Amino acid sequence: MAEEIINMSRKELDHLSIIQRVDRKELSQLNAAQMMGLSARQVRRWLVRYRTHGEQGLISKHRGRLNNNRLADSLRAQHLAFMSF
Repeated sequence: MAEEIINMSRKELDHLSIIQRVDRKELSQLNAAQMMGLSARQVRRWLVRYRTHGEQGLISKHRGRLNNNRLADSLRAQHLAFMSF
């Protein structure tokens, strides 16, 4: 069986280790929430995602997508042309 490589940020790795401890009942959801700066409800959501999707469930769903506030390419080109004068 081939192993799949998963890219995670340092913050995602830290959250993964905390969620794994909650899953093993070594840490309470409330304590985990305080450690991560989240609500206990969010920790419960992450725990469900971890149990259903594994480590990939904790990776940001926004990764690889463009920013919602990004300027249109045509407007950006106009701005760069204006700034080059």
